Amino acid sequence: MKGFELYAFGSIVRGEIDALSDVDILAIITDSSIVNIEFRSDWSVYSKDNIASYFRDGKLFAWHLYLESKCIFSDADTDFLMSLGRPNDYTESKDDIAGFIEMIKDCFVSIENKDSSLIYEIGLLAVCIRDIAMCASWSLCDKPVFSRVAPFLLPINSPVSLVLYNEMYKARFSNTRGVFCDIRIYENLIKDIDKNLIFSWANDILVAL
Repeated sequence: MKGFELYAFGSIVRGEIDALSDVDILAIITDSSIVNIEFRSDWSVYSKDNIASYFRDGKLFAWHLYLESKCIFSDADTDFLMSLGRPNDYTESKDDIAGFIEMIKDCFVSIENKDSSLIYEIGLLAVCIRDIAMCASWSLCDKPVFSRVAPFLLPINSPVSLVLYNEMYKARFSNTRGVFCDIRIYENLIKDIDKNLIFSWANDILVAL
């Protein structure tokens, strides 16, 4: 089959894969005339033009792919990502972090109003904390960090302990993997999540950038 390329990226390429890791697969459509290929729902699927624009715009995802991807299928002599070269510098960290702070605010509003699943919102909180740290790592670390434990690799202390963070992260799997999560665990867990500490941490990061 032709017209697309497949890449593994993330923890499996870094060699950090464990029970909490996803196996991240990127499909790049290289032939725009192809319209009838169905990919797995848990794969990231982009056109080559989308990916090329991310590299030109210096998106953090482009840097993730540049630093931590490996081509696992291509019908061309040279894979597409390699042909793009180095992405432009990432300059949107403050805007991206501000967006994640707004998402965190929405999570706590939903939790307080019981508008949504508690497990879903706690999982989303963990992802937002992770993504804020990834954005900040561009400026605060020696190199961009895309690890799940990025919040613990910054020079600013994480707002949650590693044990609490891992429990929060497990909640994400109730949606992404259909894994059963006992709601009673998370009804107790939410008591240990300090909203003010999370906002203070995020704001300290913004000041440090």
